[in-house]
Amino acid sequence: CMLSTAAVAWPDGSPAPKCGPKAARPITPTKTAAYEAAVARGSAVPSVLLCRPFDDGNVGAAARAMLNFGLSDLRLVDPTAHAQSDEAVLRASGAAPILRRCETHETAADAVADLQLVLATTARPRESRIPVYAPREAM
Repeated sequence: CMLSTAAVAWPDGSPAPKCGPKAARPITPTKTAAYEAAVARGSAVPSVLLCRPFDDGNVGAAARAMLNFGLSDLRLVDPTAHAQSDEAVLRASGAAPILRRCETHETAADAVADLQLVLATTARPRESRIPVYAPREAM
């Protein structure tokens, strides 16, 4: 734990702990500004869907990556992971507001109903009859 002489406070003015779990620390002004800018873009930027996520930490890591790229719309499809768990918040590293706003859907069809273009990616090779395109080909 790093020691600091600077006083850190929650947005309501109450003192925040100097040490302890990162999940209990306030979000920095830089992260807050990045989140507000991402939300202001609204539907002008892509949404991110995670289908059947089972690891809380992976959901948090996805939220962190989203904030790094200015995205704010996270949608979970049939999750067993808990987006607001301590593990998810820890891995989000300042992107907890994205976790708080994320939507949960029962089916992928429900999650994409309001989207105009849907692209999918996976790291797992699968046998499929669906055409596979490189990112440049898909656009």
